[in-house]
Amino acid sequence: MTKPKVLVVEDEEDTSNAISMIQKISDILASATVLDELLDRLADELMAAFDTIACAFILNDDETEAYAFRKNDRARAKSVSRTIVPPEIDEKLRRALASSRGPTLLSGLEGLQLDDVLPGSKKAEDGYIVALLEGTTRLGAIVISVGPGFSLSPEGEQLLATVSNLVSLAVAKGRVGGSLQEGELVHRRLVHQCITAQESERRRLAGEIHDGVVQSLVGISYRLQALEKKMPSGVDDGFRKNLKLLEDQLTCDINEIRSMLAGLRPPTLNGTSLFSSLDTYLKNFGIKNNMQASLLVPDDLPTLSRDAQINIFRIFQETLNNIEKHSKATEVSVEIDVGLKDFFMTICDNGRGFHVINRRGLASHLGIASMRERTELFGGQFNIKSESGQGSTVKLTIPLEQITEDEHV
Repeated sequence: MTKPKVLVVEDEEDTSNAISMIQKISDILASATVLDELLDRLADELMAAFDTIACAFILNDDETEAYAFRKNDRARAKSVSRTIVPPEIDEKLRRALASSRGPTLLSGLEGLQLDDVLPGSKKAEDGYIVALLEGTTRLGAIVISVGPGFSLSPEGEQLLATVSNLVSLAVAKGRVGGSLQEGELVHRRLVHQCITAQESERRRLAGEIHDGVVQSLVGISYRLQALEKKMPSGVDDGFRKNLKLLEDQLTCDINEIRSMLAGLRPPTLNGTSLFSSLDTYLKNFGIKNNMQASLLVPDDLPTLSRDAQINIFRIFQETLNNIEKHSKATEVSVEIDVGLKDFFMTICDNGRGFHVINRRGLASHLGIASMRERTELFGGQFNIKSESGQGSTVKLTIPLEQITEDEHV
């Protein structure tokens, strides 16, 4: 068996793959309405992401059932089986998982083998199992097959644990029993968990790049400067000129990376106020794109929760990214206002605009869908108004009680 693709998150591409997987699983959990369809689609994502040939979902109900999926050796299709887990095996699972909330190798659990929970497994195969929990209630477990002697990296364990949390919420949602209010709450928790996982990956990536790549480049820059000062006076002027060009390019590259890091981990994530972060980001955006940029903020502003600050900043950031990529605008303005019950943010540009009604794929555009989900997470409304040649306006309205409390989901 080959080494899984995303178990060791070493660079930006791998991190992007992990975030993409979490987003896909969240979309599956939110859209699939039939259990068989849900598990089938989840199995495809798990086997692709962890590069494994088999996985299983164990669900506890009146009887404990194992839904096993295995890739066929000679075909692209997969085989599916559904079996009842014997009571003695279920009792061993319950005892083994009672003391472990994270992914655990089955070979390390007393009296259990992979074939007990993933039928058709070979003796040489091992597997990781992670419990599906709602609070302290065990709803079941996820199992993935791995090769002998293989162990997940810490990032791989974290990713599998995140997946199990999302699936746990979906299983809990399926057992709500028709309560629309509780179903909506579970859905919001699913979205919140997905966004939290994305922010965690961004923070980790920003820290690794800053402490690794940036520091290395800064060190190279210092060494080049020292080399320039120590060069004999007789060194060719052309060589000096090329060395200076190299220094300038390196400085430019360092600034570019630092700008990227500001997007991955904006100042608001480090304790700076949201509105100060918006102002700094907007000024840099205007300079970078040669746009006239303005921010209007009232004097009396409420203290927003950390989750609210992060999500509002991401909506603001995604809107500016769209303006930069598509609008050809020369002016952008951001206005924040606070009413008696609601928080408002309006972002306008004077770009080329588009026909909102006629623009195909607008509703399913990932960036717009993400902004809408982030807004609705707080019970708010997200709207876009635009006409061809008349610029665009993005507006979100969020109830203050949802964003000034520490907990909202």
